Amino acid sequence: MFYDYSITVPANTAESSPVTQYLKLTRGIIHRVEVQFPIGASALMRCKIFYHEWQAFPTNPDGYFASDGYVIPIDDYYKIDSEPFDLKVLVWNLDDTYQHILTVRVGLLRYEDIQGRLETENMLQRFLKMIRMEQFR
Repeated sequence: MFYDYSITVPANTAESSPVTQYLKLTRGIIHRVEVQFPIGASALMRCKIFYHEWQAFPTNPDGYFASDGYVIPIDDYYKIDSEPFDLKVLVWNLDDTYQHILTVRVGLLRYEDIQGRLETENMLQRFLKMIRMEQFR
């Protein structure tokens, strides 16, 4: 599944009162996030992405994404496993003249679609644990 959201951010939107957009997802594992900044944003439009109250992207709490005419690609393995299954995007725009549109895309694997793979990973983890235990006897 791949989600695509566009967020319009007016000029002079302060970090203290950002535009807040909830990205409605479903339970699963995020494998890809893309944050697209339009040409002309001049790194004046900035964003952070949260899952519940935890900052997920970028990971460091004092960090944010900013760019100009660039798509920031993020490959990850981020579990979305408790309701609400939303990401919260906070966006602000220090440009004093122009509004900008931020595009956020999210690739998500539903648990139902990867259940067999997860079971195989769990079996492999148990097997490796067992081998390690046997080495120390």
